[in-house]
Amino acid sequence: MLTTLHQSHLLLFFISKSRLEWTTTLAQKDALQLSAEYLRLFTIEALHRTAAYQREQEDEELKNEETLIELDSLEAITPQLIMDF
Repeated sequence: MLTTLHQSHLLLFFISKSRLEWTTTLAQKDALQLSAEYLRLFTIEALHRTAAYQREQEDEELKNEETLIELDSLEAITPQLIMDF
């Protein structure tokens, strides 16, 4: 089973290969690892902020329950998240 870090590495690998096939530009291993870690942290932060925003919007009686993150909540926090990163 792939970990989140390995999934990020694979994503960056495929993105770099699809975009850079026709050039001689290469990404070093350290740069790919740093980019993968950045994407991992960005994703985790997005999930945490979305969950916090959604809890603020819910009724008092539902705040202690587990919640399913909705796309509307993610869209609401995205502008500030992008500015912070």
